[in-house]
Amino acid sequence: MAKRIFCLVLCCLTLATSFASCGGNDQKQKNTSSTSSTQTQVKKDDKTTLSDDEIKTINEKIDYLKKDAPNGYDGVDFNFIGRESDSFPIEENITGNEESDAVYKRNMAVEEAFNVKIVNHSMEKGPVVAQTVMTDADAGLNTYHLAFGNIFTVGAPLFNGSYLSTIGDVDKIDIESPWWLSSMEEFYAIGDKLFFLSGDILPSFFSNSTCVLYSKKIAEDYGITDDFYSIVKSGDWTIDKMFEAASKVPGGEIKRYGNPDADEAGIALLFGSGQSITKFDADHIPYLEKALSSEIMDLATKVSAQTGREEFCQNANFEIEEIGSKEIRQMFADDKILFSFDTAEGISELRELDVNGFGILPIPKGSAEQKNYISYTGTGGGGSIYITRNIPDKDMVGTITEAMGAYSYLYIRPTFYDLRLKSKSVYDMESKEMLDIIYSTQVYDLYDLYGEGSWESGNGPMFKMLNEAVFLKTDGLASGYASMAKVTQNKVKFMLKKAEAYENR
Repeated sequence: MAKRIFCLVLCCLTLATSFASCGGNDQKQKNTSSTSSTQTQVKKDDKTTLSDDEIKTINEKIDYLKKDAPNGYDGVDFNFIGRESDSFPIEENITGNEESDAVYKRNMAVEEAFNVKIVNHSMEKGPVVAQTVMTDADAGLNTYHLAFGNIFTVGAPLFNGSYLSTIGDVDKIDIESPWWLSSMEEFYAIGDKLFFLSGDILPSFFSNSTCVLYSKKIAEDYGITDDFYSIVKSGDWTIDKMFEAASKVPGGEIKRYGNPDADEAGIALLFGSGQSITKFDADHIPYLEKALSSEIMDLATKVSAQTGREEFCQNANFEIEEIGSKEIRQMFADDKILFSFDTAEGISELRELDVNGFGILPIPKGSAEQKNYISYTGTGGGGSIYITRNIPDKDMVGTITEAMGAYSYLYIRPTFYDLRLKSKSVYDMESKEMLDIIYSTQVYDLYDLYGEGSWESGNGPMFKMLNEAVFLKTDGLASGYASMAKVTQNKVKFMLKKAEAYENR
């Protein structure tokens, strides 16, 4: 399985003006019909923002998938299992809620095209999802075709118990299709094996990416004249540039920075600077560096000197009474924070508040010499999807999974991406290009799989240590990392043995 390479941001910017979605028209999928569709005719409606070429790509994909199943699958149930609140509304009719209706329309399109019944099994918690799949498989029932959920609460238990199929085991799934996140191979493959997928099939895909929001009113009040959109497009949006602009705000009641999502801002800046937790060798075998790199240490020292100061930053981690995510977003809405490190979900929440004009920017680079912007994406919410083992008809599962991805590109992307994040606010229309960059540069870290995160405590201890060090304070970071790396590398070795065992099943 070839490792994917990041798309160039300049290319993304060029294409962004010609279509609203972040998946480029020039991304060619394998195994599609070479002629225009004659059987399937996906139609645009008044809310579809896809280009004609993108509609054609969907048509061709569905026609290709239908070739091996011209009569469909006799109404068989296709069983999806996960936490309801993560991604999939349970309403099985049109309700008038745009997000729920988008999922319903996607499901209906797949059912009509392939004569299946999509059944969503909703669980209360991620660990319950994993346990339900394992119990079902152990009993030989193999009810569930796809599972979805957080990597460390759903993916890790299923992976460690050998309850998954690798993506390469399932025909018809084309990870180069624009509805799949292209960086999954680069950041989540173990050697040549990929166990998870993410993309438009999960509505939470459009909620978890990190970004920087800025208050246009505070910028005006303090004489900050920078055109941040032009700076981003020129490739010069860096941490130093952000700090330079923020230095015009003296601090105190009006903060330079805000961090409503205390669990990820430091990690987002670490990844945005081109760093990561997991490294890969030439054969794409993951490992941890034994000692903390000087680049990460320097980054943490520089960033925490700004964001770790209460007079400059309103941070949920400061443990100030009655100050949490909701309150910090309200402070941003009230023009008391210049730059807020948030997620796409946070943007949606701000849409419900009475907010003056604000802009959306990608996480800044570590330096102008860095090639691309990088948007760390948490695996909270829906996270990823997993194809379960021992499914009786892998061709059917591959076909329906790819079809769900294609129809998600048609229905879910315009609703969750364009309508919710773009079109509802006329005051930040310029942010559209920024969202195109953010969604086209999302990355994860394989640490989610081996780092021993949990439902109760969140991500694992090394993740938390680095997040705190970059954003708050570097006390004991070098020695703490070295000690933790020894223990964690053993977890990596265990993960590699599990991955190898998949070959010998």
